[in-house]
Amino acid sequence: MPNSKLKLYCHFGEHDVVEDAKPLEALVARVKPDVVCIEGAFSTDAFATEVEEDFNAGKLRKYAGYVSAQVEAVKRHSPKAKFYLPERMPEVMAKGLRNAQAISEQWRTRSIDLFFTNRPLDALEAYSNFATLWAKTHAEREVTVLRPAISNLYARILARYPELAGKPRLKVAFAYGAGHSGLYATARKSGFMQLSKTNNPVYFQPEGIFIRRFIARKPIFANDAEVPQMVVATLVNGYARGGLGVEASNAAAFARNFSKQVTLDKFSDLSSAIHRHLRSGSDELEALHSAFQENNLPLPRSREEVHTFLRKKCVRILAK
Repeated sequence: MPNSKLKLYCHFGEHDVVEDAKPLEALVARVKPDVVCIEGAFSTDAFATEVEEDFNAGKLRKYAGYVSAQVEAVKRHSPKAKFYLPERMPEVMAKGLRNAQAISEQWRTRSIDLFFTNRPLDALEAYSNFATLWAKTHAEREVTVLRPAISNLYARILARYPELAGKPRLKVAFAYGAGHSGLYATARKSGFMQLSKTNNPVYFQPEGIFIRRFIARKPIFANDAEVPQMVVATLVNGYARGGLGVEASNAAAFARNFSKQVTLDKFSDLSSAIHRHLRSGSDELEALHSAFQENNLPLPRSREEVHTFLRKKCVRILAK
């Protein structure tokens, strides 16, 4: 069944905290879609259907943060819209991919731990293991599950919601993580009546960069110098988001730009300095600030300072 009766409006961006739902809300307010497709990583058909039913009924008690925020945004502006999770996979596959992601996250945590204990080279090796496994795991999601879902989106939506079959055309809002923005290329080949995407710039977390490179069959790291930079990007991204309350997209832009100042020698010096401060009794945050200050890389102390840094780099600041 062709996609020629679908108008597809795409948004790719961060999907973690409440503020990340703002671009989707703007899209829904403008388009008034019949269906909203949202991300549900590693979803089986049974799980996806349960989530859709909850969302359609406005039952959000067991959902928090970004998830409930995007549903509430849709209900405000297009209350009759149906929710659809394109990602539906066999339980065996879902379990295997969830386990692979958990292992990759353990490698990421170990990398930061090693960096804090003055083992910089071991930290780089652990981070490479994380990046490789993370990229493989999420590339499999995209290539095996999401691309076919996009290619047959109209038929799949009607199979889930047959009452929509009588409409001459359907407007569908599609909101997915930045790391999967490559799906737009699949959509362009899938025969939609109309296709567009929001013009917000996409600022990638390191994880999203790794996915896109792996799918494009490029090296996960552009060069050896990028590995320590990505470790630092992951670290300061978490600091900006968790410690300063910076919006996810802006934190990603800050982390990537800030980390470009880090060389392998600087990475080793930072690792040594953090370890020294921790041994002298500083907590992790104090050690982090002191080490970066000593290496002429002062960390911002507030969200406003992050925004100032981005402006100096001529980076557009997204939703505040």
